Amino acid sequence: MFEPRFHLAMSEKEQKVIIECLMEKRNARLSEGCTTDLLDEIILHVCNAPEKNYKVVERSGYADAR
Repeated sequence: MFEPRFHLAMSEKEQKVIIECLMEKRNARLSEGCTTDLLDEIILHVCNAPEKNYKVVERSGYADAR
């Protein structure tokens, strides 16, 4: 079955903040004695995310059309 995938554009600073938050959550779950398998996978995905350069094009009037 098809699983939807999501792609996020973020700066290096934003990536570090996300990793720090995930690590805090992981440490909290470890102290509670819960498993951290899913968090470990997510942390690895965020850390190993490929860097891609792209150009952002802003269109005038786009926000008004919503």
